Amino acid sequence: MKDSPIPALLLTLIAFSLPACNRLNGQEEKPAEEHQKITVTCPEAKDVTITQQYVCQIHSQRHINVCAFVNGYLQDVLVREGQSVKQGAVMFAIRPVIYKAKLDAASAEAQVEGIELTNSQKLFDQKVVSHPDVALHQAKLAKADPAATEQQLPQYAQALGLSAAQQGQVLYQIALWTVASYLPDSARRLNAVPESAYDERLHEWRVREAMSRGDWTAALTAIRKMGSKQRSDPRWRYFEGRMLEKTGQAQQAQPLFREAARASTFHGFLAADKLQQGYTLCPWQPNDSAQAQAVIARDPAIQRATDVSIEAHRSVKAPSLPSKPSCPR
Repeated sequence: MKDSPIPALLLTLIAFSLPACNRLNGQEEKPAEEHQKITVTCPEAKDVTITQQYVCQIHSQRHINVCAFVNGYLQDVLVREGQSVKQGAVMFAIRPVIYKAKLDAASAEAQVEGIELTNSQKLFDQKVVSHPDVALHQAKLAKADPAATEQQLPQYAQALGLSAAQQGQVLYQIALWTVASYLPDSARRLNAVPESAYDERLHEWRVREAMSRGDWTAALTAIRKMGSKQRSDPRWRYFEGRMLEKTGQAQQAQPLFREAARASTFHGFLAADKLQQGYTLCPWQPNDSAQAQAVIARDPAIQRATDVSIEAHRSVKAPSLPSKPSCPR
């Protein structure tokens, strides 16, 4: 007897239709709901630094020219452009070969002057030479070796009976060549010179030495110890005003700037910049003959330049000049 496949096919269709019936009747099983965990927190207020990288160029707001007190050739450059530096940091090294040669020459000169001074002392003891001759050799030794001269001065002053004025001249040479050589004892040796031995050159060196150390009070004092003629120069009027500014006396500096700004000089122009006013310019009157002026006036190029200059000055207001400008001779 053959088995018919029809019953098996019917059973299969019935099996597939049962889930459909359940869905139609709303009896579909729902998955179990899962509970979600919720974390509650409080935000914290704080500054957050966000760093981002960009391609850029850095330019300084001020450019300060740094130069050494002495000339020479650079051996090492120990800083990079834009690098931060502190006071006292070594930025450049100068090749020492030239200065070593100069030092050797100065040492040899000091030995020669020392020998001449000793010989002068012997001749003085024999009453062959006078006080000025010995003092002259002391001054020469001060130039070559200020330290040795300073050490020997009390001995020679007592032996030779040098007056206070003569000792002052020797101290003058010791201080002058010490500060001119930028030696560390400059301030002390300058202060050892009696005021009666000072001249304009040493007064200037005393101011420069104090400013090189950043001692603005000492620089101001040194300027005020100058003679009236030297101190009234626009250069020192300007620097006296600057020292007053540096020591917190800006109001007292204004009259000095106004006085210096009346001069048609470099420091007069600097003073005018401090006051934010125009420069004092000196009128110049040509002293050429009438014939020479006529030749120049007929030159076509001069005529065109003159026309352009006149037209330009019509649209520009000339700066006002002080009533009595101080013009260099």
